[in-house]
Amino acid sequence: MKRAECFLKKYKSLSQNLKKVKKQTLKTGTPETIHQLRVSLKKTNAFFRLLESINSEFDASEAFKPFKKIFKKAGRVRDINVQSDLLKKLEKEFKMKVSHQHALLKKKEKNEFQSYKKYLKKNAGRFDKKIGKKELKIFDDDPSLLKIKLYLVKQLEQIIDLMTSKKIDNSRLHKIRIQLKEYFYNVDLVNECILKNKIIVRHLAQLHELQDQLGKWHDRSTMYNFTGEPDQQLSREEKKSMRHLHSKLGKSNKELTRDLKKQFPPMLINFERIKNGLTGTIKNQELRTKN
Repeated sequence: MKRAECFLKKYKSLSQNLKKVKKQTLKTGTPETIHQLRVSLKKTNAFFRLLESINSEFDASEAFKPFKKIFKKAGRVRDINVQSDLLKKLEKEFKMKVSHQHALLKKKEKNEFQSYKKYLKKNAGRFDKKIGKKELKIFDDDPSLLKIKLYLVKQLEQIIDLMTSKKIDNSRLHKIRIQLKEYFYNVDLVNECILKNKIIVRHLAQLHELQDQLGKWHDRSTMYNFTGEPDQQLSREEKKSMRHLHSKLGKSNKELTRDLKKQFPPMLINFERIKNGLTGTIKNQELRTKN
């Protein structure tokens, strides 16, 4: 199978999955279908940016524009749902009760979901970006293969720069989480359609593990901010419980952040190895092109 055919097949699969998830969301709207919709949109955006890296005429931002609003609306529903689930776990962990807070979150989630569903129903036809053989034929060109590898190296270098910063605060950790996710989607796709490298497969497994840890950090970090400003509708007792939870999360989040940073040195060694491997193939390809 030619490279372009493989990428076309993957994009069609992604588009079909997006349509399927949209239908499921309109029917049931479960937290899982909303999560799957957001994952499909993230993969779509990563694909557009990869295509833009080899085709200067393709505008990734413009291509993703029809998806942007629904992505944000789905995100608001998803965030509240994650908060609600995490709050239940934290209640058990710290032996406390915040029943009224759960009721407020449930009401907020319902309102956000109705807004999301209304927009999706009204604009469902807009979320289809037609990309065919003509646009993807460029993947079969050797210069395009070189550009793809250079793009992956560039993504890796950006992540390495963030992870080796002197001050890794919450803002940098958030950037690492976002960039790592996009890199993960791209390198997974490129490895399946082009590289077919077993080392990359192991690399992907390590990335997935780090992503899970960053996801856990993000959820608890968001909850820390949320508990710092208790809703005015809560009773005095529940406000006190939320502030107590805020204090507990502050301490546990510091430990979580420390544990997360400890994983960076071995991951950086792995990143440098992958980067050097890609750079080596780039140099070889450049030499072949010259000869």
